[in-house]
Amino acid sequence: MWRPPPKGWMKINADGACTTATGLTASSGVIRDSNGQMAREMGLRSIVVESDCKDALNLLQRGGRMDGGSHPTPAFDRAPLEMLADPFIIRATERK
Repeated sequence: MWRPPPKGWMKINADGACTTATGLTASSGVIRDSNGQMAREMGLRSIVVESDCKDALNLLQRGGRMDGGSHPTPAFDRAPLEMLADPFIIRATERK
């Protein structure tokens, strides 16, 4: 169930999945404002990042670093968030 961000904020929802048998992975995401409108053409200012992937959120909170190194996937780099949004919030949600 999608929950809107606070009025005046935008929200990034992302999800991913992996099949262990084949190793195939997929991910997707969307950015919407508090009215549910796609934010592609809107200027990004204040963003809520919400995902049910706690490992990915933990990587974002640590700036993409894990166990003293960097994650090999640039998708976990928080630098784009820092450049686009001030402030931004990272929080977990449960898969329904």
